[in-house]
Amino acid sequence: MAHLQDYEIDRVKRSWTEPGTSTAGAELTVTHAAIAGDHHSVVKCDASYSDPTISGLLTIKFGSVTRGVKHVHGAGALDFGEFGLENPTANDAVSATLAGGGGAVVGTITLTGVTTGARQ
Repeated sequence: MAHLQDYEIDRVKRSWTEPGTSTAGAELTVTHAAIAGDHHSVVKCDASYSDPTISGLLTIKFGSVTRGVKHVHGAGALDFGEFGLENPTANDAVSATLAGGGGAVVGTITLTGVTTGARQ
């Protein structure tokens, strides 16, 4: 049986960030690849536009299932608390997508999470 201490160790040893920057005006997607038998948890996703007057939708997905959305106005974040939002399904990638800002506007994302092992 997995214990809370195991999860705390994973938070240190198996945490990750996926940063990304879009080309001007384009939609941006960053992805943390699936790992066989493991579950990803998203802790936080920060997103911003180079122009603070631009707004767009930030979407978090586990595989093809949308698990979080937020309208970002210049900059914003989806924060899933101390333990994060865990994907109940193993073997799924996690991704964050920020709508394109149009024109010369550049978008940025930093997706932060942790991967935990198989359930016992």
